[in-house]
Amino acid sequence: TQVWLEGWRWQLVPAALLVVVLLGRSARPGPDARPRLRRTVVALVVALVAGTLPTLLPVPDLPEPGGPYAIGTTSFELTDPERLEPYGALAGEPRRIMVQAWYPAADDGEVVPWTPEIATIGPVIAGQRGLPSFLFSHTRHIDATATEGATVLDGSWPVIVYSHGWTGFRTVAPDQAEALASHGFIVLAPDHTHGAVATTLADGTTVTYDPDALPEFEDVGEAAYVEATELLVATFTGDIELALDAIANAEGPAADLGAVADTDTVGVFGHSTGGGAAARFCIEDERCDALVGLDAWVEPIPDDLRSVPLDVPSRFLRSEGWTGTPNDELLGEMVSLASSADRWSIPGAEHNDFTFVAYVFPIAHYLGLRGPIDTDTVIGITNATLTDFFGHHLNGAPPPIDPAEPAVGG
Repeated sequence: TQVWLEGWRWQLVPAALLVVVLLGRSARPGPDARPRLRRTVVALVVALVAGTLPTLLPVPDLPEPGGPYAIGTTSFELTDPERLEPYGALAGEPRRIMVQAWYPAADDGEVVPWTPEIATIGPVIAGQRGLPSFLFSHTRHIDATATEGATVLDGSWPVIVYSHGWTGFRTVAPDQAEALASHGFIVLAPDHTHGAVATTLADGTTVTYDPDALPEFEDVGEAAYVEATELLVATFTGDIELALDAIANAEGPAADLGAVADTDTVGVFGHSTGGGAAARFCIEDERCDALVGLDAWVEPIPDDLRSVPLDVPSRFLRSEGWTGTPNDELLGEMVSLASSADRWSIPGAEHNDFTFVAYVFPIAHYLGLRGPIDTDTVIGITNATLTDFFGHHLNGAPPPIDPAEPAVGG
């Protein structure tokens, strides 16, 4: 029944072996107690493993989005003729990115996986951590709440752009995008080609991240490292601009969304490198009306830009490990210069707790992928911050309360 409902996955192998062992044991009676004892011990071990693996690597549902609207989703490729690709095998060609959109929709689409490219992304992520390539395979059974091909609701929906972190990907935080779309926003999330862990373009070309885009400081020295990190964040920022331009122009694959998008009301948020790109975008581009940073890496923003006061409402959430660092000191300077900005820390949270990784893997803490904080708690804080903050500053909702106490401190 499990295979029929979800399809085959390797975590079911122990359970299948258990059935075989038990059937074999019942079919082979004998007078010698020792073989029976060995078979019993084997059966108990297999039963323990069979019961443990689905718990350690479950197939969870995404958190409830919480808003009044059903959600649609679609993906499309954009090409920027004004920028040449600086990285990887596509270097020198016009930059190409994939963008995923979530939007208020009629409830008439098709159920799709939370990320359709996990077969490509999973092994690369596992390889980064020295883990077996199949470890992420069970996540292909996780369905998105958003449905593909759903009819876009008429209206005038504010636009929010999400920028993932280094070696992230556009659906690394689908619960955040779905929560915002369910509250009446169009959310755009570009895959930052060669900065994303892996990207499959519309023609089927798959490109993985380029390690040279973010070299090790010890390998290249300070000057080359600073140059590389500034280029990386600037490239991510350009992708935010490209996604927003496509919706504003309402042409090509973004035409349907552009027809109902309020591109005069724009929010931006991002995680890590993407948080730095979001901050840089809001410094440079007057279209930005509100900003949220999740462990925003602001060090690669050049000094002359970082010293320009943010003049839009801004809120920064930080994991425990990202407080008290040189990056945090620079962020504090930016907050002090801004017209309306604050920053909050989440004790017990780790950098990847701002992504979906911790929710997918209960064992993520033991792999160094999440902190000791309860996963539902950090998801609740993050998603409430996004929906309340952007809801107030972009949609005129009541003012957001400070992030939930006592889990969050200033």
